[in-house]
Amino acid sequence: MAARDLCHKTLLLSVCIAIFSSDSARSQTAPTTFQRSLTYFSAIEELDTKFEGLRAAGTKLIAERQDAFNRLVETKKAVAQLAEANAMKSLELAFTQLMTLSKQAELNGLLATPTQNAPVDTGVDVRNTPRVQLQSQVTARKKTEIGRDVLREYGNDLAQAKVRTDFVLHQIKTINVAGKLALERHVSILQELEKIVNEMLLWNSKTLELFDMYWSLADVAGVKSDIELKAGLRQLNRSSNENAGALLLKSITLIRLQEYDEAIAILNQLANVPALQVLVTTIYAEVLARTGDQREALAELRKTARFGLNDPKLRMHRAIAFAACDELKFAESEWEALLKIGGHEVAARRAIAFINAASKSPSERTKSKAMENAQLAVKLDDADWASRLALALATFANGETEQSSKLATEAAELATGSNQSLCDEIAEQLLAGNGTSWKFN
Repeated sequence: MAARDLCHKTLLLSVCIAIFSSDSARSQTAPTTFQRSLTYFSAIEELDTKFEGLRAAGTKLIAERQDAFNRLVETKKAVAQLAEANAMKSLELAFTQLMTLSKQAELNGLLATPTQNAPVDTGVDVRNTPRVQLQSQVTARKKTEIGRDVLREYGNDLAQAKVRTDFVLHQIKTINVAGKLALERHVSILQELEKIVNEMLLWNSKTLELFDMYWSLADVAGVKSDIELKAGLRQLNRSSNENAGALLLKSITLIRLQEYDEAIAILNQLANVPALQVLVTTIYAEVLARTGDQREALAELRKTARFGLNDPKLRMHRAIAFAACDELKFAESEWEALLKIGGHEVAARRAIAFINAASKSPSERTKSKAMENAQLAVKLDDADWASRLALALATFANGETEQSSKLATEAAELATGSNQSLCDEIAEQLLAGNGTSWKFN
């Protein structure tokens, strides 16, 4: 395995060196092309390693949970004959609560493994319980808050289960020695299950965090170079087909490379994960728009309108999809909503600048808005080529032709691959006094 990994890295290095050697663009930017591609590849590789570790940990916890469940079933009959009715009811409630929590954690954890076998049978079906339905809504509407709010609620349920087991321990005093030993064993297994559930909830949280890390590497805004995307795809082709985060990243990468059929196949697979359905629908809408079916794309976007009001991922993907449909005002509203939520400010400011600079009949307000947001984007990240290009287009919209061309050339110096050629082409057009706009579709 180590030899194979070394061979793969050597192959990637050779490809990057070939890119470096054949790149006829500016010599000072070529090392950046190489470094960015290698960095992107390595970042995905690192997440894949974390995924494998989490998958192994999850498999172990699920097996331990099933073992505890089996032992509880074995002792349940004897305990039922000994414990008082109230004590037995408390045991049943504690057991059901713990098993439900563990199954919910397992189902959420399967967000990372959508193609693996169904969860093991535990005697508790939580697929359609109100909590799971609520969980799906919360995941769709407030994914960024799941670690704080939902897991806190899980903690409250664990506390209630502990109160019930403590009550049973108090009841043990009224039972004979043989019965006491049987009941103590049953409660001990229940407490062991409680510990496993705590670990499963932590595993669930880490799984969701890892999914977010994969998404953060995705070229949602469409600013990575073709060379970076192809380098990332080389690693993603090695990622597990049970890794939803890697699959989502791969689908977005394929969309940016205009490999739409392959992207759709992956999105169809991810649509089987309930917590991802709204996100997948939004991304699918973008694909429809980019393949010429704007009407159907808008219909898909309407399905997502009630969800994700506080979810930056959904807001960003909706903005991109609306822009691909040439519905720039709706796209701008999504970007502005993202600014209010917080985070991703460079992408949002840059996009708002592009949209206002592209106005066919610009008012003083739109010209001012384009310039203000572009300047803020550059101030936040002066090494971002796309923000510098947004400033170039905003400058042109404000009537400064020569300066706009200069800024587009500066953007080319910061860009790599096909993006560098794009900036050079725009610089020439701007200098000639020909207006141009960002590649919305």
